[in-house]
Amino acid sequence: MPENTDFVSAHLKRHDRDRFNATLLLSGENRPAVQALYAFAAEIAQVRERISEPGAGEIRQQWWVDVLDGKRESEAQENPLASELLAALKRFELPVL
Repeated sequence: MPENTDFVSAHLKRHDRDRFNATLLLSGENRPAVQALYAFAAEIAQVRERISEPGAGEIRQQWWVDVLDGKRESEAQENPLASELLAALKRFELPVL
């Protein structure tokens, strides 16, 4: 969805400008997938900065683990970053470790 890719691009630009700029060198068809991967990395890296209680951070991290395990499909489709990340993983057959 174009609005998801726009959201992910803006999220990456806001939270990791260097990686965003690097993605501008990619072809248009590959850029959204790489931006989704980088935006996910930025999202996970910021959990510690965003939370005030360790439990809240653990819940957020567990949500992402569940998304990657396929346990929250409907929630993931409603989240632009999760939706684009899962699409990139599927398109390029990337492993989820």
